[in-house]
Amino acid sequence: MSLFKLQNKTIQPIKESSFDLEKDLQKIVEENIEKIFGLKFISSEFIIHGLRIDTLAYDPETQSFVIIEYKRDRSQSVVDQGFAYLSLLLNNPDSFILEYAKKTNIPIQDIKLDQSQSRIMFLASSFNMHQQTAINFKDIPIELWEVKKYEEGILEFDQLKSPIADMKNTGSRAGGSITAALFLQQFVKNTPWAHLDIAGPVWAEKPTAIDNEGGTGFAVRTLVNWILSN
Repeated sequence: MSLFKLQNKTIQPIKESSFDLEKDLQKIVEENIEKIFGLKFISSEFIIHGLRIDTLAYDPETQSFVIIEYKRDRSQSVVDQGFAYLSLLLNNPDSFILEYAKKTNIPIQDIKLDQSQSRIMFLASSFNMHQQTAINFKDIPIELWEVKKYEEGILEFDQLKSPIADMKNTGSRAGGSITAALFLQQFVKNTPWAHLDIAGPVWAEKPTAIDNEGGTGFAVRTLVNWILSN
């Protein structure tokens, strides 16, 4: 993307520059992480089990930890490093909770954690096609962010979209009827349709006058009655 500035009724191109060191980008992100990503900063250079994490943060919206790594070399793999750090998050929740509590003075019992929302973010000026394609799997919790630096202190943060998929399935593992309906809406376009949630999560703990104990198959009767009446 080309950027321009309007000066005396004419536009002038804004030239792209570069970060001298990864640390320069890391410092900017850590000092402004809430404004950029809506995250809470926890630690810089956090070491656990011999692995050093560039930036450790917490996402209050998803109640999960986020690891941010900064890359300069386009030839480096993001998959092996990403899954190594994801393994740390999933297998050592107590260590991350303790670090969060220590750095923020929040009581441990007040820290909420949804590990299913844990994710890894890689930041770099650019990523090659192999790196982009390597993370094109459903629900893979690895994000690639290109960060561009321009003249006059202008920064651009752009999350790369999949070069293959046209839609990403996001949300918690629990799902829900609204989430499912919004997903279907992407494909039905202008065709009249309705979404009936008849999955097993609609559960009866005890038998009732109309349901057995267990999965109710909720809305099946509604569908049957609608078909019979039409």
